[in-house]
Amino acid sequence: EELPPDVLELLPPLDADGRIAGSDALDTTLRTHRDALRLEDPTLTSLRRDCAVVFALDGSNWLQADQAPRCLMEALALAVFDR
Repeated sequence: EELPPDVLELLPPLDADGRIAGSDALDTTLRTHRDALRLEDPTLTSLRRDCAVVFALDGSNWLQADQAPRCLMEALALAVFDR
C-alpha cells in the first residue's frame, strides 16, 4: 500500500538497504548475551508463552510510550527502553 505524498515527505530518506540514510555509524549487527537475564522458572515460562503468542499472531507487538504493559514481554521491553 502506497503512502500519501504528505506522509512520505515526513519520512527520512532511506538508503539502498532500506535503512535511514546517513546512519552508517550505527552498529546494527545482532548480538546475544547468554545469561543477560536471570529469570526464575515461572517468569521464564511466562515470557516464553508471551513470545509464542505474539509470534503466532503476527510476529510483532506494539506498546505506546504512555501505555501500561499488558504482559511480561511488554514490561521487559519497557524496562529496556526506560534504562
